[in-house]
Amino acid sequence: MGVITKYVEDNNLGGQIFVADKPQGIAITLSDRYLFDAGRAELKAPAFPALRQLSGLFRGIGATISIEGHTDDTPVSAGSRYNDNWELSGARALSVLRFFLDNEGLSPGKFQYAGYADTRPAVSNSTPEGRQKNRRVEITVLRQLQEEE
Repeated sequence: MGVITKYVEDNNLGGQIFVADKPQGIAITLSDRYLFDAGRAELKAPAFPALRQLSGLFRGIGATISIEGHTDDTPVSAGSRYNDNWELSGARALSVLRFFLDNEGLSPGKFQYAGYADTRPAVSNSTPEGRQKNRRVEITVLRQLQEEE
């Protein structure tokens, strides 16, 4: 945890990236506002520097990294290229994964990805602020099941 928190602080990523210690591992949360335009899954250029910084961190970590897309409970708009929030959340997680593999050359064997639509809200969807918090990509550095000596 300390290594990741220090990395975020040292690289001035605090406004875009939130780090939490969870049972499954260290969760790094990025707001959708920062990564994507509304209803889209293409990464925005301003997100590249932070993702590049994170890839530098991941390059030195032996753990598996899980990338999860999450949406709020608002249905996708009628003209969307995605049928529903499942597709959108999965496509967003995949965009982040592809950045690490294609742009940064990280090893595919380190990663897994998933889309959870609105099934795992961080907070209630009853307010605009809550919905904003729920639209996110979580990158979790999974704990090793067996600590290495």
